[in-house]
Amino acid sequence: MTETTHGISTSLIEVTNISPYGFYLLIGAGVLFLPYTEFPWFKEEPVSKICDVELHH
Repeated sequence: MTETTHGISTSLIEVTNISPYGFYLLIGAGVLFLPYTEFPWFKEEPVSKICDVELHH
C-alpha cells in the first residue's frame, strides 16, 4: 500500500511543536523557533491560543 497526498496544503503557517522553552512555527518551507525568553507573553497562554495563528500578507 502506498500513501498519496490528496489535494494541496492550505495552511501557510502552523504551530508544529510546543516545548517548555518556546514553540516552533512552520511558515511555508521554513521553520521559526519563538523562545519564551524573547516572547514571554506566550508562556502562560493555553495551547489552543498558541495554535490559533494566522498569516497576514
